[in-house]
This record gives sequence, C-alpha cells and structure tokens, in this order.
Amino acid sequence: MTDWIPDQTALRLPRGDAQAWDAFYAETVRPLFAHVQSRLGSDSETTEELIAAIYFEAARSARNYDPTLAPPFAWLKGIARHRISRHLEQRRRERQRSRSWAPDAEIEPALRAAAEEEESPELVRARVASVISELDAEERELLLAKYVDGVSAAELADRMTRTPTAIHSALQRARDKFKRLYAGEQKREEHPTFVRSTQP
Repeated sequence: MTDWIPDQTALRLPRGDAQAWDAFYAETVRPLFAHVQSRLGSDSETTEELIAAIYFEAARSARNYDPTLAPPFAWLKGIARHRISRHLEQRRRERQRSRSWAPDAEIEPALRAAAEEEESPELVRARVASVISELDAEERELLLAKYVDGVSAAELADRMTRTPTAIHSALQRARDKFKRLYAGEQKREEHPTFVRSTQP
C-alpha cells in the first residue's frame, strides 16, 4: 500500500485538463531535465529532445495513468526511464553499426553504382564510413535503422514519435544528402586537390 493521496492536478491529468497539464509541466520540467541529464551527461540538445518526447508520450498515454497508484512525477519518471533506456540502446547500436557498416548496404544508388564500377569493398566501406560520419544524428539513425537493421517506416515512426509520412520524408532527405556527400567523396578521390568550398 502507498500513503500517496492524489491532489486535484493528479486527478485531472487523465482527463486531459489543460490547466492541470500546465501546472504539471511547470512543476516537473526542471526535475525531469535534471533526471534525464544525469543519465545522458551534458548533452543539453539531446536532453531537450528526449524531454519533449517524454511529455508527448505522457500526454498520449495519460488516460492509462491511475493517480491513486503513484504521484504524477513518479509516473513521468517511469516513462523517462523507458525513453532513456531506448535512447542509450540506440546510441550503442549506432556505434556498433558504424564500425561494421557493410559495403553492400542498400543505400541507393551510390553503392550500387560503386559496385557496378567494380570498386574494391574496402574503398567503398571507407567512403561510406566517411559519409556516414558527416550526417547528423537523426540522419544516421534513420539510414542505419532502415538499411542495416531493416526497421520499417512504421516502426521508425513509433520509435521516434513521428508519423510514417514524416519518416518517409526524413528518409528521402537523408538519402539525398548521403548521395550528395558520397559523390563529393568520389570527386575528392579522383581530384586530390579538390577542397571543400567551406574550408578557408
């Protein structure tokens, strides 16, 4: 048994009461930020992204919250634990995948074109690794999850709390960027004096 007695804010959260949610956010956002950051280190940008996802998931699942069983912040921390664990696991997998990225990964058409030109797997692997390192975190996660792990757009949408349409658009942008960067790597290899225009 618990000694917790729900207050009015807690009782109104499952009903989606706007004032209750405003009060809940104001009361919990600072301790939640500290809790998440204590697990992730000093990466404030990632912490803020996770906090947004945590509150989004809390709002989506609020009807299942029973305020008589636990205080709102304890319920929120349970959601945070799940999100943090999933984020850390994704980060671990990403490090592993970046080390073992196969040259026959189906990022098209860059790798297929390379294969048709009979380039060595070692060269293609090195070029792909270089390009992947230049993508931002979300672009890497999308491409690695889709083309290495075989995760569907629907699964990615659920994982990233986005719509399937948004995931398809993000994948297209990531593929386009990959192809541009990959072509740049080829150009630099063919013309060693080629220097990026952004360099001094």
